[in-house]
Amino acid sequence: MRYASLKWSTEGGHQGATQGGPESGVAAGPRRDCHERHQMFLTQTSTTIRGKTYTHYKLVESFREGGRVKHRVLLSLGDLTAEQVQQIRAVLAVTHDTEWVSVPFTDIAVTQHAAYLDVAVGHALWEESGWRSFWGPDAFWVEALVLNRLLDPQAKIHLHSWAASTVLPAYYAICPDSLDPYAVYRVLDRMATREAAVQQALCPSSAPVG
Repeated sequence: MRYASLKWSTEGGHQGATQGGPESGVAAGPRRDCHERHQMFLTQTSTTIRGKTYTHYKLVESFREGGRVKHRVLLSLGDLTAEQVQQIRAVLAVTHDTEWVSVPFTDIAVTQHAAYLDVAVGHALWEESGWRSFWGPDAFWVEALVLNRLLDPQAKIHLHSWAASTVLPAYYAICPDSLDPYAVYRVLDRMATREAAVQQALCPSSAPVG
């Protein structure tokens, strides 16, 4: 069985998924506080014999006894591939963190998709340029204006629906359904008052025009 480990944000949406491997079967039931259970983790030791390095993994559990934290080996796993190590650590992450749940891939249904790659590239350039900090609270709508003009030009009244169909709101922790179709016009008014500052930011060595 293959599974996905999903971590949920406080807004209720998943933040990411980690693929697991065969022989998993982690159930997503009621979660106990991680401090109530013993902690399991993977240890790695390496030994070099006659110029060849051998790696050995063990599944270890930490527990408290007499006010002291102790460790005991639960299972000797021998040598593992990088993929196997990743899979085991993904399963352990589910057991340690109450924000993680694990479900079979067959139980996952995609109900909504968002434009990603071109928007992600544009957003990376936006972040690198420093415009997000320059525009402050208005940065989302200004970036939406810029990316929409570059990628899929539309009338400004449709900007909110275009932005909602992309990954852009996720970068600002904004719910796509909450976007106000008229907010962009208020932002445009504020942008007009900062024309000189924009010119100075674009060409620091030049005097503002007008």
